Amino acid sequence: ENPQLVAKALRDDIQQFRANMPVIRALCQEAFQPMHFSLLFDELDRDMDMEEGLTLQQLLEINIADHIEVVERISAEAQKQHGLKTALASMKKEWKPMELEAVAYKESGTFVIKGTDMIQALLDEHIVKTQTIRGSPFVKPIEKEVKDWEVKLLYIQDLLEQWLMVQRSWLYLEPIFGSDDIQRQKPNEAKRFQQVNMLWRGTMDAVNENPNVLDVSDIENLLASFTDANKKLDAIQKNLNDYLETKRLSFPRFFFLSNDELLMILSQTKDPTAVQPHMGKCFEGISNVRFNTKNEIIEAMISVEGEIVEFDLPVNVTEGEKKGNVEMWLMEVQDTMIDCLTKITGKCLVDYAQSDRTKWVLEWPGQAVISVDNIYWTQEVASAIDNGKMEDYVKQTAVQLTGLVNLVRGDLSKLGRQTLGSLVTIDVHNRDVVGDLHQKKIASSKEFDWISQMRYYWRPAGSIIVKETGKPNTVDKCEVCIINAMLYYGFEYLGNSERLVITPLTDRCYRTLMGAFHLYYGGGPEGPAGTGKTESTKDLAKAVAVQCVVFNCSDGLTYIAMGKFFKGIASSGAWCCFDEFNRINLEVLSVVSSQVQAIQFAIRDKKQVFLFEGTEIRLIPSCAVNITMNPGYAGRSELPDNLKALFRPCAMMVPDYILIGEIVLYSYGFENAKVLSRKAVGSLRLGSEQLSSQEHYDFGMRALKSILVRA
Repeated sequence: ENPQLVAKALRDDIQQFRANMPVIRALCQEAFQPMHFSLLFDELDRDMDMEEGLTLQQLLEINIADHIEVVERISAEAQKQHGLKTALASMKKEWKPMELEAVAYKESGTFVIKGTDMIQALLDEHIVKTQTIRGSPFVKPIEKEVKDWEVKLLYIQDLLEQWLMVQRSWLYLEPIFGSDDIQRQKPNEAKRFQQVNMLWRGTMDAVNENPNVLDVSDIENLLASFTDANKKLDAIQKNLNDYLETKRLSFPRFFFLSNDELLMILSQTKDPTAVQPHMGKCFEGISNVRFNTKNEIIEAMISVEGEIVEFDLPVNVTEGEKKGNVEMWLMEVQDTMIDCLTKITGKCLVDYAQSDRTKWVLEWPGQAVISVDNIYWTQEVASAIDNGKMEDYVKQTAVQLTGLVNLVRGDLSKLGRQTLGSLVTIDVHNRDVVGDLHQKKIASSKEFDWISQMRYYWRPAGSIIVKETGKPNTVDKCEVCIINAMLYYGFEYLGNSERLVITPLTDRCYRTLMGAFHLYYGGGPEGPAGTGKTESTKDLAKAVAVQCVVFNCSDGLTYIAMGKFFKGIASSGAWCCFDEFNRINLEVLSVVSSQVQAIQFAIRDKKQVFLFEGTEIRLIPSCAVNITMNPGYAGRSELPDNLKALFRPCAMMVPDYILIGEIVLYSYGFENAKVLSRKAVGSLRLGSEQLSSQEHYDFGMRALKSILVRA
């Protein structure tokens, strides 16, 4: 009847009920569970029956509003706990669809895991989240569940780590032990690998069927199995490395091959021709060898240029112990190469005196031609000096050179042209030396101006005492001398390769290096890029017919890698040239100094066998360690004093571009080489002076060489 009274009564009731809102807000939440009501009633010291539910009236009857602080505190705790529970549930939900991606691996019939980055990222994120939840003061109600989840995630993390380690090793070893030859040579390792292989294939088949990460992690003892597999694989790899070490010690040039390359050879020992692609790394000039039709006997060696040198004594690769032992017959190839070249050089020497020079030069291997030419030149110059006939000899060298240049212009085979090009390069230098000696009126072959040149002397068997053994030489030798330094010609087959133009700078470098080797030190040419440091070292190695292995250094080089290299150098008698040596880290350089010192002391003490880093290796005294450096560049470190003392420095600054251009053009048959060379060098100088500075512009030695080669 009176709406106003009704409205007023309703408003009063609402106002009265609003007083209960803090209680309702605190209790009527999803987070407030029965356990929280129990906790609340315990704190209020009230006994309430919650089986048939709970009403607001019942709570008001126990004066709940008077204890609103307690209610709100327990409500806040409930919300925090609920938040933790939701976060945990969310993580578990995220993991449900996560799967490992298994892809078929080549023709192996099994699978490998691919792309675990997402799983790894999720693992890292969730482990941090789970550990944060565990550290919360409100975790108590779900503590066990959180702990179990953390254990699960850490287990998956460890499993994934071990799994990927097994995969890496398995991918490396599977093709190796897939070879019958390796299985035959290493039966114990093959058996161990087979056990790991079975585990891998079984596990990967299961993953392929059900790739779910959580399901895979439930496979019984999987982590323990993979951990054990990794131990086995580590042992296999260690034994495999020891096995490779024995092969390398049997044939030291294997030290210059990577593990993969060496294993590729050893896994195909039934097929001797499998070595062919790696011949170039083992020998300076042999690109491949020629087998007979049955692939049993090596009859000849072939250079990169296609020059074929027949062996006096062919090498039978299937005879006795050599069958299946590639290192044994390669060692015989090395000995046969040296013996064969020694005999060829001896015959070539005899033939020189009997034949016309222009015919003789095309009938023998290029290397023999150059060495015999140098032997006769040394002999003839010494004789001309002592007999006062230098003027006549100057004319003779000019006539000989003109004969060769005319020959270059004729119709020649590719190999003949290559031989003549190299010989002209050497002969132009020899002509200039003779002219210089004549100008200086040298009257004795003992004078410094003559003995400071590179001289070659042929020493037949039994004619000299070998300095390393103190006994007469049993085979023909060739001595290469500069001043009082002498090295034996190594008879390493070099092929029909190009020779470096010898300028006064090159001569100085040769004298420094030869003097260093004579006193059992190493050589250390240093100077800016493009001045011929490495090329001069390599060409001196060609001049004395020794293998020279060039190694580009970087700051990632370790003393273990250097040690492996030094073993190869010392036991094969080769030279090495470490390019940009001062890029190696200082800590590694300090170890390298003791490694180099060990080799130099062993040579000085005339040892045949010495201990190097715990391994007893044989020593071939012709070995030498050379370094080249670019001082003052960014990222270069100063050599420690104890290392610096082991090398004789030689500054190489500005090459004689005009002389180099002239001699190269002359060797190609150009008559007016001097004028052309001046023009080419002048053009490059103008380019460097007038054009803007650009990274891709190069007007140095390399640019000149490109122009000359194209000419």
